[in-house]
Amino acid sequence: MSAAFLMNVETTKAQGDDDGFARFVGTWQLESWRHTLADGTSKSDARSKAYLIYSKPGHMCFMGMDPTRPAWVSRSAPTPAELSTTYEGIVAYCARVEINSAAGYVLHHVETDNVPNSVGMTRTRMFEFLGPDRLQLEVVPAELSESVADMTLIWQRVSE
Repeated sequence: MSAAFLMNVETTKAQGDDDGFARFVGTWQLESWRHTLADGTSKSDARSKAYLIYSKPGHMCFMGMDPTRPAWVSRSAPTPAELSTTYEGIVAYCARVEINSAAGYVLHHVETDNVPNSVGMTRTRMFEFLGPDRLQLEVVPAELSESVADMTLIWQRVSE
């Protein structure tokens, strides 16, 4: 993901736990994105190529894609079918961040999103650091569909 992706996000001071936020700052690459379904089975999300960036002073951006999406026939003029696979194979949003380290959650106050209806919503992620360079984020149950019982993403910090 390029730095240009972050440039349009207005920066403001992170709310909440400043010391806790410092652990988030940086670029993270997706290690796994697991869905546990209501029937007890589990599957990996197809959008398995993803980056998560937390920046000072309190914003984040996330972009994930299905790396198996077929290439378009024409780079500049995709067909309606190609556009459909693009929409289904990508997820992206940027948000203002609020941390509550004591309770173990981070709030993403969505400012931009590939789904227009999501702008203005707040996404809650329970978090746990699995060492200095691994981060687990769990989507809270209220944000899951009825068919999904649990959704957990594991991130690996990108080395500098």
